[in-house]
Amino acid sequence: MKTKKFSIGKMRHCFVLIGVGSLLAGCQSESSEPEMPGIGTVDVQFQVSAPEELETRAGQTGNSRLGGLANVDFEKYDLRYQLAVYRVDGDRLVEAVTPQAQIVDAYEPVTYSLKLTPDRQYKVVVWADFVKQGETVDLHYNTADFRDITVADAVVNDESKDAFSISQDFVAGETVPPLTLKRPFAKLRIVTTDWNQSGLEMPDNFKVTYFGCTRFDHFDAATGIPVGEVLPDDGNIVYTGRIDKAQKEYTEDYDASEHNRTLVVDYLMTDSGQPSAVHFTFEALNGEVPMAFYRFDTDIPIQRNWLTTVIGNTLTQEGTGMTVSVDREMNYNY
Repeated sequence: MKTKKFSIGKMRHCFVLIGVGSLLAGCQSESSEPEMPGIGTVDVQFQVSAPEELETRAGQTGNSRLGGLANVDFEKYDLRYQLAVYRVDGDRLVEAVTPQAQIVDAYEPVTYSLKLTPDRQYKVVVWADFVKQGETVDLHYNTADFRDITVADAVVNDESKDAFSISQDFVAGETVPPLTLKRPFAKLRIVTTDWNQSGLEMPDNFKVTYFGCTRFDHFDAATGIPVGEVLPDDGNIVYTGRIDKAQKEYTEDYDASEHNRTLVVDYLMTDSGQPSAVHFTFEALNGEVPMAFYRFDTDIPIQRNWLTTVIGNTLTQEGTGMTVSVDREMNYNY
C-alpha cells in the first residue's frame, strides 16, 4: 500500500515533482520561530493511527452505525493525516513545525520523524480527514489554521465528513507514545421504519435545518475545544443530502429490515464535556415535491464520539411513534 507524503505551509526547500503521477514530496517545514542555536537536534518519532472500526467495508454494503473508515469508498477518497508541532512557551503555543501531510489510499497508520531541539517542551497536534482520491486539498474542513479548523460546507449523507484529531504534550528526546486519534464529532442518523411500506413514491433528497441550539463549526485542534454560536429558533442554514431510491447505501444493522432505511447521517462537531442537545427540522422530498416534514423541537441528545439514532415512521405518519436512542456504538475504541 503506497503512502503519499507532502508538506503544507512554509517550506525550507521547494517541492519536488516525482513522476507522471505528480506525487508531491517536501522536506521538513521550517519553524515559525527558530530553534535554539548551537544545541543540536534529536529525532522524534510519532506513530499515528485513526481509530480502527470493529468492522470494515469489505464484504458489506455499509452500516450507518459505523463511521467513515468503514463506510467511505476508498476508491473515491483518501485518508489525509496532518501533523504539526508547537513549542510550549509558558501559556503560549508557538508553531515550530508547520503541518506535515501524509495521504493513504486505505485505512493505514502512518509514522512521522522530525528533528527537534532536545529537552524542549512541545505539543504535537494531528488532524486526519478525507480528501478526494488523488487530491490533496481540503474537502469538508478548512485546515489552514490548526487553531481554527472550520466546517466548510452544509451537507448531510456524506460519510467522508468523518474526521479525527489528537494533541499530546511531550519533551523532545523522550519517547512519544502511539497517538490514536479520536473523533471530535457526534454522529446523528435518522432511520425510517416505513420505507416502501405504503407503496407510495419514496423521497430521494432531504433537508435538515438546525435551530435553537449551539452549532459548533470552529475547532481548535491543539486544545480540542470547539467554538460555535446559538442558532435562532427559525434556523438559517439548510443542510442537504440525497439517496439513491433504487439501492440502499447501508444494508446492515437497522437497514437489514425491508422497510427500514437510513435516510440521513450527519457528523456534528460537539463539546468535549457533557452531552449537549440539538433541535432540527427534517424534510423529505421527491425531486422538488415535499413528502414529509417533522420538527424535532425537543432536546435530541448528542455527545462526542457517540451515536444518536432517531427512528420511526418518518414518511407516512409525520413522525408518529418516533424514538431516540443514544449509545456508545461509536466509542468502542477508547
